[in-house]
Amino acid sequence: MREPLRIKQILPIPSGFTVLTRVVDENGKKDMEDLTLCGWHYLFVLVDGGECQDDHVALYEMDPNGYEEIAPDGCRIVPKCKCSNCGSEMTPKWNEEAHDPLSFTCSCGATRR
Repeated sequence: MREPLRIKQILPIPSGFTVLTRVVDENGKKDMEDLTLCGWHYLFVLVDGGECQDDHVALYEMDPNGYEEIAPDGCRIVPKCKCSNCGSEMTPKWNEEAHDPLSFTCSCGATRR
């Protein structure tokens, strides 16, 4: 029988960072999005490994309806970025196939790597 998950400590995601989560749209296209813009919340948690495993750090997610669980593999913690042209917050993009996977785009048309 598997031991119940026990969280020993909860820590916030540091200020200035956000989480990108893998999503698949209705056409099967895979992407990574900042779901915090849709009401999701993320935290770091220290999970008790029990008698057989070491304790480990995981990402904990809560959806807008209050459902919570350990986040699936593949989430990325990335810095937030302000646009040098207009000053608004840029949208992070993660392309796993690119040599430099993290880039940022802005509604004003600016991009940054």
